[in-house]
Amino acid sequence: MSRAARKIAAELAKEHGENVYLIIGRMRPIDRDDLQSKLRDLVGPGQPEVFPAHAKPVFVVATQCLEVGADYDFDALITECASIDALRQRFGRLNRKGRKNPD
Repeated sequence: MSRAARKIAAELAKEHGENVYLIIGRMRPIDRDDLQSKLRDLVGPGQPEVFPAHAKPVFVVATQCLEVGADYDFDALITECASIDALRQRFGRLNRKGRKNPD
C-alpha cells in the first residue's frame, strides 16, 4: 500500500510541487509529528469557512495510518477498497463544517 501511495504522491508532486503531503506508516515519529503539525494548519479544524479564490489545492496522500486520531477536514476523497468501518472513518473526514464549494 505504501508503494502505491508513494507513486501517487510523486505524480501529484510533478504538477503541484510542495502542496503534496505523503503520510505512510514507515515514517520516523519525529517526521510524522512535524508533518501532522503542518497539516493541522492546512486541513485541521481551524481552517476558514471559505477559502480565498487564489488558494492552491493541498493534496494529502496517506495509507491507513492516517485514520487513527487525525482531526482533519477534507473537501474530496479518493480511496482504495477497504472495510466498511475504515470507509466510515474516512468519509467522516469529508467537509465536516459543511463549507460551500466555491465553484
